[in-house]
Amino acid sequence: MSKSVVPVERSIQASRQHPESGQDTEESHQQKFPLPIKPTTRPLRNLRISSGSSSSAIKTSPVKTLCLLLLAGFCFSLCLQFSHLRFWWGSAGGIALHAPTMTTLDAYHYLTITRQLLNRQNVSSAGSSEGGRHLQEIPLLATITAAIHKWTDLSIEQVAFYLPPVLGSLMVIVYTCWGYTISGPVTALLSSLAGVSSFYWYSRTCLGRFDTDSLNPFFVFLILFCVYRFAVDKGRTRILYLLSALMTAHMFHLWWLQVPYFGFFLAILAYCLSVFLPSSKVERAIKMALIFLVGSAVFYALSGFSESLPHQLKGFINGYAGQLGLIGNKAALISTFPNIGLSISELQPLPLPLIIEQTGGHAVPFAIALIGLFFLGGKNKEAAAFLGIGLIVALLSVLARRFLIFFIPLYALGMGYFVGEICFRSTLLAKIPSNFLKWGLLLLVSVALLLPSVSMSFSRHRGPTLTKHDMALAQVIKERAAPRDLIWTWWDYGYFLHYHTGLKTFVDGGSQTGERSYIAAFPLSCGNPLLARNWIRFFAAHDLQGLREVESFVGSRKKALAFLQNILARPDNAETFLKQYGIQNVQGWKEFFFPSVKVWLFLNEDFINKTYWWYYFGTWDPMQGSGAHPLFRLLGGQSTQQIRTTCTTGNSEGALKVDAILYVSVAEGTPGNQASLVACGEEKRRLPFQHTGHESVKGIDLVAVVLQGSDVVYVVESAVLQSLAARLVFGSPWDTAGFQSIGYAAPLSGVWRVE
Repeated sequence: MSKSVVPVERSIQASRQHPESGQDTEESHQQKFPLPIKPTTRPLRNLRISSGSSSSAIKTSPVKTLCLLLLAGFCFSLCLQFSHLRFWWGSAGGIALHAPTMTTLDAYHYLTITRQLLNRQNVSSAGSSEGGRHLQEIPLLATITAAIHKWTDLSIEQVAFYLPPVLGSLMVIVYTCWGYTISGPVTALLSSLAGVSSFYWYSRTCLGRFDTDSLNPFFVFLILFCVYRFAVDKGRTRILYLLSALMTAHMFHLWWLQVPYFGFFLAILAYCLSVFLPSSKVERAIKMALIFLVGSAVFYALSGFSESLPHQLKGFINGYAGQLGLIGNKAALISTFPNIGLSISELQPLPLPLIIEQTGGHAVPFAIALIGLFFLGGKNKEAAAFLGIGLIVALLSVLARRFLIFFIPLYALGMGYFVGEICFRSTLLAKIPSNFLKWGLLLLVSVALLLPSVSMSFSRHRGPTLTKHDMALAQVIKERAAPRDLIWTWWDYGYFLHYHTGLKTFVDGGSQTGERSYIAAFPLSCGNPLLARNWIRFFAAHDLQGLREVESFVGSRKKALAFLQNILARPDNAETFLKQYGIQNVQGWKEFFFPSVKVWLFLNEDFINKTYWWYYFGTWDPMQGSGAHPLFRLLGGQSTQQIRTTCTTGNSEGALKVDAILYVSVAEGTPGNQASLVACGEEKRRLPFQHTGHESVKGIDLVAVVLQGSDVVYVVESAVLQSLAARLVFGSPWDTAGFQSIGYAAPLSGVWRVE
C-alpha cells in the first residue's frame, strides 16, 4: 500500500459481504457506496442496515441514520436525567424561596454573573459589588442562560436548574461522530448509551448542577475529532474540519475561562501528534516547529523558568502552571498558611474501586471498555493517537477526581467499539443463520453491559446541597442587613450568600487562598469569643490590607498574626501593648484595631459536617506550619441508642468508646444553654459544659454529641467543643457574648450579628 494513501479499513472480500450479517450481497451493492467517497479518504462503516426479517440489504440514508442515532441518544439521556424530578421535588430544600435549589454551590457564582449581565451593570467598574468582571470575560454559560431567560418566561434559577442535563446530552453528538467514523452506527449508538448512562457523567451533568462540567468534555473531544479528520482526510473537506476545530476551540475558550485558550492548545497538540501521518514536506516542517513550541511551553510551565519570558507570555504560562500546581496540591513542606487544595474534594483522587463503580457500575463493563479501547488502538492507530490526547487529560483524574469526567467518553467509545466492532463483526456471530438471533444476542450483550450503570444512574439521586433552613437564614440577612455589611462564613457558602443577599463575603469559592481560609477559620475554631469577635471585625473592616499594615511595623507575616492575636484578645490592655512597640498615636491605632463595622456570621449543618477541615485551618500554627486534624465522625440509625447505653459506637474493630455524652436540646426562641455534658461510667456524673481554648476538658477526650429528637450523633474530640462554632450551634446559641442571635434553625444552623 502506498504511504501517500490512508489505509482502507476493509478488504475487498469484506466489502462483498453484508456489513451487519457477513453474508454475500448483490453485485450492485459491491459497487455502490452510501456517499461518494474518494479512494484516498477513510470510508464510513456500516451504512447499510439489514432488517430483522430479511437477509437482503436495505440501504439507509446516512443522514437518516445519523439523525436516528442522535435522536435515540438525546431521548435516552434526557429521560434518564429528568426521571429524577420526582425525587427532587420531594426532597427537603428542593424548592426554596419560590425557586429550585442548585446541586452545587459553585452554581451561585454563575447565577450572580448571569444576573449581573441581565442588569446591564457596569461590571468593569472597580467599585462593582460583583467583583469588577469585564463584559468580555463573561463566561458563555452565563450568556446562554441570560438569552434563554429573555426568550422564555423562566427565571434564571429555573433555567440554571434545567439547562445542565440538556447541555450534557450534547455529548451524544461527539459519540456519534467518533463511533460512526471508527466503526459504524452500532458503535455510535452503544457509545452514546454507555456515555450518558455512566453514573459519574449523570452526577456531573444532573439537574441543578449549573457549572461548566456539562460541556467541557464535549469541546475537548469534538476538537480532537475535527483535528483528526483534518489530518486524515484529503481535499477540501479537511479545510472544513480545520475551521470547525478552530471555531470549537474559540467556543471552548469562551466557555472555560479558568484556563485561557486551552482549546487551541489541544488542537495544536493533537495536530503535532499527527506528524507520523503522510503529509507534505511543508506541513511536516510546520508540525515539527509546533512540537518544539509546545515542548518549550510545557518545559517553562513545569520548571519555573517562565519569569524570563515576556510579560504576556509569562502570564499565560503561569496560568497553566498554577492550575497544574493546584491539581497536584503542591505546597511547601513548611508554609505560613495551609494548602487549601487538600480540603477541596474535587482535587482529591478517587480510589480505583470507586472509579470503576462510578464509571461503569461494575468491574465487568469497565474491563470490557478497556478491552475495546485496546483493540481500537491496535486496529485504528490514527484515531487512537488523537483519542490519546483525551486520555492524557483523563489521566489527571489520578490526581484530581474532577478530571474523571474526561475518561467517560473513552470508556463509552471502548464499550461501543467492543460491541459494535469486536462482537458485531465476530466470525462466531457470522455463523448464526438467523438475523433475529444475531440481533437478539447483540441486544442481550449490550443490555448486560449497560445494566449496572443504567440502574445506578436511575436509582441514585443527586439532591440539593443546601436546605430550606439555609435559604431562610440567607433571607433573614438580606432583610436586616445594610448594603455595606459583610458576611463571615466558611468559603463554601460565599457564592450562595452573595447571590441571595447581595452582600460581600470575606471568602468564597474563588478567593479561598490558604491565607484567607486561615483567617476565616481562626475565629470559628477559637475558644475565646472575645478574640473571635474582634478578629472578625478587624478583617471585615480592613480585609488583608490590615494584615499588611501590621506586618509593615512588626517585621513579618508570622509576627503580625501573633501580634493581632494578642492585642485583639485583650482590648483593655491595647494602649499598653501599643506603647511597647513605640506607637505614639494610640487612639488612632485603637480605632484601627477595633473598628466599627457591621458583620453577620452564618453557620449551618453542612458546615458542621466539614469540621475535619475548618478546624484544621483554624488551628493552623503559622510558626510551626501545621494544624490539628480533629477526630470527627457523623453517625446515625442505631448508633444513638447504643451510645446512650454503652458509650460506644458499635461492636466492630473500629468502634470508638466515648468519655462523655453531650445532650443537645434546643428549641428556637428559648434563651439560655440547653446543652448538658454527662460523663460515661458507672455514676454517669453530670459535668459543666465549658469553653477554654484549643484544649480538651480534663479527663475527657472523645464526646458523643446527641441531638434530642434526632438519630444523628457526632463523635468529636472535646477540644472541638471549645470552639466558637461548636458553642454557637450546640451549646449557647443565644447567650454568647458578642454574638447576637438573629435567626436560628435548631439545632445546627443560625445567623448571628457580630457586635
